[in-house]
Amino acid sequence: SSGINAEYGVRIGCYSGFWGDSCTFAAQQLTSKGDIDFLVGDYLAEVTMSLLSRIKMKFPHLGYCPDFFMHLGPVGPNIIKSAARGKKIRVVVNAGGCTRIVHCSNLL
Repeated sequence: SSGINAEYGVRIGCYSGFWGDSCTFAAQQLTSKGDIDFLVGDYLAEVTMSLLSRIKMKFPHLGYCPDFFMHLGPVGPNIIKSAARGKKIRVVVNAGGCTRIVHCSNLL
């Protein structure tokens, strides 16, 4: 089972709009009470991309939004509790910025 209720469609909750957005509370609220199928984080506004480009020029191993780990770390338990109840919350983010691959092992 996909965990998505076909009768009601897909429920998407977005917890951020740019790098620096204060979104930890929104992510916690969406995962604990939002009855969502997808938790979406958007970090790549135009200003963010220019900042990430400059960071990557100085520090080639960076170029992504490190706040991503701080924002989603606290909601991990909510996502796990939802899975235990049969509700899978999928996380979709574009926090990779100027870095092709960012491993999420820090989040787990």
